[in-house]
Amino acid sequence: MHIVIARNLSKYYGHLKAVDGIDFEISRGECFGFLGPNGAGKTTVMRMVYCFVPPSSGELKVFGIDISEKPSFIKSRIGVMPQEDNLDPDLSVLENLIVYARYFDIPKKESLNLLGNFLNSLN
Repeated sequence: MHIVIARNLSKYYGHLKAVDGIDFEISRGECFGFLGPNGAGKTTVMRMVYCFVPPSSGELKVFGIDISEKPSFIKSRIGVMPQEDNLDPDLSVLENLIVYARYFDIPKKESLNLLGNFLNSLN
């Protein structure tokens, strides 16, 4: 089973072509990596795979699902360790945690209860 399938995947930022029609497949249990110089599009491809930015063209499926159809489901099933922190500097720590919980379909009220229970356990 293929976990990720990319066909003719491209990403443009204005006139800048960040990813130029790449094809790849990642099978279940396979260890897969992107190698290339700075500016080659590795980070952009990963951002598309974990539904952070949409592709400009081509096909991208994760778990057999087009990433535009169920991005929250896809995000809830994959783990990503970004190179840099991805916290929104305009949000408080609590607000960032609530946003992150939504990636896993945890409603705001439930995430607040979970965070409250965690904080209470620290005392």
